[in-house]
This record gives sequence, structure tokens and C-alpha cells, in this order.
Amino acid sequence: MTRLILSYLRGDWPKWLLVGVWGPVLSLVVAWLFAASAARFPGGYDWRYDVMCRLGYSWVNPEGSVYWSLALCLVCVMGLPCCGYFRLRLEHVSPRLSAFASRSLLAGLAAGFLVGLDGVFLPRLDGLMPKLHEVTATFAFAAIFFGVIGFWFAMMNWLRSVQHWSIGACVLLSLLVAVPFTGAMVSQAYLFFVPNNLGWVGPGWAELGIPVYLSFAFWEWLAIAGIYLCLYFMALLLPPTPPHLAAHGSAAS
Repeated sequence: MTRLILSYLRGDWPKWLLVGVWGPVLSLVVAWLFAASAARFPGGYDWRYDVMCRLGYSWVNPEGSVYWSLALCLVCVMGLPCCGYFRLRLEHVSPRLSAFASRSLLAGLAAGFLVGLDGVFLPRLDGLMPKLHEVTATFAFAAIFFGVIGFWFAMMNWLRSVQHWSIGACVLLSLLVAVPFTGAMVSQAYLFFVPNNLGWVGPGWAELGIPVYLSFAFWEWLAIAGIYLCLYFMALLLPPTPPHLAAHGSAAS
């Protein structure tokens, strides 16, 4: 059992298992849990103008928050193998960056797991310190973001130096997953610098006719999809066997 757990944490998995089984199963289960949470949201949930975390507040979504919490906890637990899986395949070209990305992603997943437990399975974190729930959620998102971006840049280095991809191809692939993050930053910068009395995004924005591209909630959901795309593209593109193990196998034969 100990060996199995250590193998899980190291991400010492075959590529077909991660890409062909683990990823699709996780996606389907999590999508169903999120849908179940949204279906039980009082008055209906509009993902364009409702931030994701409102699904997990038990006092806002009393019947559906447990589904959101299960989805978040499941994502964080089932995402753990990615930390070691990507590091093993990228540390030969970007040792420091891949080590940083692995630790950052691991910290973000651990914090995200706590956020998933908070408010449903554990006493409110805010009871320990004001705004602790929000601080933990912000840290989780930032750590996961920097972990994924770190691995992404390490993979770009691998594609350029080992696979000999052109700069244009790397930029094009990066732009594909960068759109939601750019949209979120630009929209919030616009609302910050342009005078308005809108306040924080909410369902009332739809009634006021506020364009969806200014809604942080809209870009938040797309950003989650962007992170998922990053991880899945990396799993698809990286070699099935870590380079040092492949070299050892070639030498042995």
C-alpha cells in the first residue's frame, strides 16, 4: 500500500493511464458534480455572472454546496500525480523551473482541498481568522496557476530544444490557452480604471445588460478550462517515458 501511495504521489504512471483513463474519468465525474451543484442553486445559477465559489457556500447553496465541495476535493486529490509526472519529463531541460512548478502546483492543490472541505465538512475557516476562506482560495488559485504556467514554459523549452518546434508554433499553442487569462486581466483592469458603480459581479449584471466579457465570473470559468487545457496538452505532448528512464532502458538493451 505504501509503495502504491508513493507511486501515486510521484506520478510514476504510464501515459495511457493518465491521458486515456484518469483525465477523461475525472472530467466526466467533476462535470457531473458541478452540474448537480448548479442545478440545486436557489433561483438558478448563471455561470456568466455568478462566481464559482458561490456554488460552494452552504448558506447560499444549501442543497448543492456538497456537490461543489466533492468536485473540488476530487480535482485536487486526482490532480496530485501531475506534479511528479510532468517534473519527471521536464527536469532534464528545466530543472529549477520544473521543481518550482511541481512544488507550486502541489501547494495549490493542497490549499484547494482545504477550500473544498471548508463550509461543508469542516467548521468555517473564517471562524479562525477573518477572510481566511478567501485568502486560502486566492492562494490555491495563484499557486495552481503558477505551477501550471511554470510547467508550460518548461514544456515550451523542451519543444524548442528537443523537439525542434518553431517559435511560431510554440506561440500559437500558448495563445490558445492564454485567451481566458488575458480576458480576465483586461476586463478587470478596465473596470478598475474606468469609473463605474457596478460593484462586484453578480446576477444583477445580467438585468442591467452589462456585457458578459466584463464579468469576472465568465472569465473565471474559462480560466479553469484554460488550466485544464494546459495540463491535457502537456500530458499529450510529453514523452510516455521520462528521458532518464528511456536512456537507461536503451543502455541496458
